[in-house]
Amino acid sequence: PAGAALMVLVPQPEAADRTRLLEGPQGRLLANMLAAMGLAESAVYLAAALACHTPMADLPRLAADGMDAVTTHHIALVRPARLLALGTGLQPMLSAPEGAPLSQINHAGGKVPVMLSETLDALMDMPRLKARFWRRWIEWSATD
Repeated sequence: PAGAALMVLVPQPEAADRTRLLEGPQGRLLANMLAAMGLAESAVYLAAALACHTPMADLPRLAADGMDAVTTHHIALVRPARLLALGTGLQPMLSAPEGAPLSQINHAGGKVPVMLSETLDALMDMPRLKARFWRRWIEWSATD
């Protein structure tokens, strides 16, 4: 539904996804994270920048070819209160220059605060990234 408390954007579906987005290990991690955040899954809009699993996807090139406009239009349609982008490679898909700090997205419907973090795969593989994510989440989610 439009107006979700949180939109979670991932680069792409998991390789084994068939009936819904993130039905494998990444989805289980995300479900646990949302529970720890105190967010009901019904309050979260989950989306992927790419429609299918695409190993070694060149997100900057895809963004330059127009997928950034598709992604930002999707966000504008959802009108989330906040956006959590799980994948630092998503920055070009959000119409933001790589390397520049990204704290919000401006679109025709307004502004959306953004937190850009590592992918779910990276969070699963590197426990120190999880700790960094939680510190950043606590700080970011406490701001209006």
